[in-house]
Amino acid sequence: MIFDKYQVDLVLQGHNHEYSRSYPLLDGAIVPEGEQPVGAARGTVYLVTNASGSKFNEKKEDQFYHKVHFQNNQPMFAGITVSGRTLSFEAYDIGGNKLDEFILTH
Repeated sequence: MIFDKYQVDLVLQGHNHEYSRSYPLLDGAIVPEGEQPVGAARGTVYLVTNASGSKFNEKKEDQFYHKVHFQNNQPMFAGITVSGRTLSFEAYDIGGNKLDEFILTH
């Protein structure tokens, strides 16, 4: 896959109207994480950050690649910080409650 070839660490997606974050994937398989909280040295994490409006789908069935997957029926927002080789991600609901976080290192 092209993301594997170019060592893409994170793919941000939308339109599913539910929150989902994959394990790091390489060649369609989960990359073992070892001691790191999320980020594997290789692989791509795929992320859908729910909705920012009022349309919410029912939570779809969990898939093998889902590390985090939920539907809280609330608008959400996220923050990304990049420093050197480290990317930090935090996802919040509209009330400011942190619902997910992870760090990727490339």
